[in-house]
Amino acid sequence: MVNVRKRGKAYEYSFDVAKIEGKRKRISKSGFKTKAEALKQGTIAYNEYLNNRSI
Repeated sequence: MVNVRKRGKAYEYSFDVAKIEGKRKRISKSGFKTKAEALKQGTIAYNEYLNNRSI
C-alpha cells in the first residue's frame, strides 16, 4: 500500500518493503507538486517492487 503525505510544499510517497535484520524498511521519494502525481508515481514504484523485488 502506498502512503502519500505533504512535507512542506511538496508531497512524498512511501511504502513498506521486506524486513531486513528484523527492522521494517521503507522506500520513499519526495518532491512532487501534487498529491495525485505522488500517488501515481508511488503506485508505479510499488508495482515494480512487487514484480521485481528491487527498485
